[in-house]
Amino acid sequence: MEVGDLVLLFHYADRGKEMALAASSAVTFYMGLREAEREASKPLLKHMVETLARSLSMAREISKRKATWVDRDYAAALMHVEQAIAYIERGEPDKARGSLAQAVSSLTSIASRALQELSEIGVTL
Repeated sequence: MEVGDLVLLFHYADRGKEMALAASSAVTFYMGLREAEREASKPLLKHMVETLARSLSMAREISKRKATWVDRDYAAALMHVEQAIAYIERGEPDKARGSLAQAVSSLTSIASRALQELSEIGVTL
């Protein structure tokens, strides 16, 4: 695989991981709000996680053209993000945060493999 392709794979996975961590942080903040504040901010939180899902979907489509091995982990990450959205809708933010953590794990797998393959050809980031 070409260096540019591996860098792209790493970039999309790492960016998705950052977005998932930001969403998880927002969920943690949301959990500390009073009930009235939660209800008012719930649509914004849901929108944030839905934006994450759209970004991961785009990254998946681009990345799987470069390497088919990313598809399984992106599928898992997207499944966990969709679960997080459902948990937010049902008022279960603690479970949403857990699902986002699992999404981060899947994205970390992609980024780690891309870094490993870059290292094997003598490229470090």
